[in-house]
Amino acid sequence: MSDFIGQITQAGINAAANASNGIQLQIGFISVGTSGYTPSRNVTRLLTEVDRVSVHSEKKLGNGQREVVGQFTDGVYNAREIGFHLNDAAKTLFCVISHPSDVLFYKTATTTIYQPFTLALGAFDDAVQFASNTEHSFINITEFLNTAIATTRMSTVQIKTVHQQMQLSEKIRALMEA
Repeated sequence: MSDFIGQITQAGINAAANASNGIQLQIGFISVGTSGYTPSRNVTRLLTEVDRVSVHSEKKLGNGQREVVGQFTDGVYNAREIGFHLNDAAKTLFCVISHPSDVLFYKTATTTIYQPFTLALGAFDDAVQFASNTEHSFINITEFLNTAIATTRMSTVQIKTVHQQMQLSEKIRALMEA
């Protein structure tokens, strides 16, 4: 997703300007569509929206950037436009990502896709919150790998111990038969 630039919409800029006066914005939904184009500030909706999900998780990356994750479970489509919507009554389109020719991701009928997006919010970072539908972010890959390594090492020690016990039992059996 690093090659695709998000465009904050005019409605998003207006909402952020109000947010800078103490009102917090809350992004609660991610939508996907199948039309590809170069987004502009004047976009108010996706051209061919096919799915909309709640924000699954988000985390601050620093320098005004946030990683936002959507969990997509329904449908089959080539996602070529992505929208981030405010959690207001109108579900205002805050930001859109699209490309005139490239597919952003592909969703099959039998898959669940956890798709991360990096949003560069810049000066708006402090004014934006995310309403995620989970209390836990994705498993930290480093934590996951460290746990897997520790479990593997523990299993290796157990296997070596059992192997040594088997060798000792074999020696005792050989002595008893002699």
